[in-house]
Amino acid sequence: MRQKLNKILRCPPGRLALIAEICALLALSRFTLTWLPLRVVRRGVWFLAGAGESLPAVRRRSLDEITRSLRSAEAHSPVGSTCLAIAVVGQAVLRRHGCESRLQIGVRRDASGKILAHAWLVQDGKIVVGGPDSVIRNYTAMPDPEHLIA
Repeated sequence: MRQKLNKILRCPPGRLALIAEICALLALSRFTLTWLPLRVVRRGVWFLAGAGESLPAVRRRSLDEITRSLRSAEAHSPVGSTCLAIAVVGQAVLRRHGCESRLQIGVRRDASGKILAHAWLVQDGKIVVGGPDSVIRNYTAMPDPEHLIA
């Protein structure tokens, strides 16, 4: 644990601030998704992340830096995380930094017949948050969920 904390604290200040912001948004979304509709949680996260308007180009972080920060925050979140919480937060942070993405939700059945769901983000046809293609291809993507939660 101490090694992980030291690694994070050695990050450049801008990246550390981004990880802290993502951790706070992740905790909020993780908690509120248990009792509020996705549409309401997403609006709140987008408002708090400032996703309504993009940052000036000189203050934007790269897609790679944002996705690495998302993975760090997910791994170190004190309240845990879910794929949906990461996707909601990731979409808001990416949008704030000028990167549009699309939320995708998929379902599948496990060996016992139980229905499982997974959420991920797609940008220009490429999965940017939510796992490798090998995981995602096991899920049947639902029709565009964006219009259901906008």
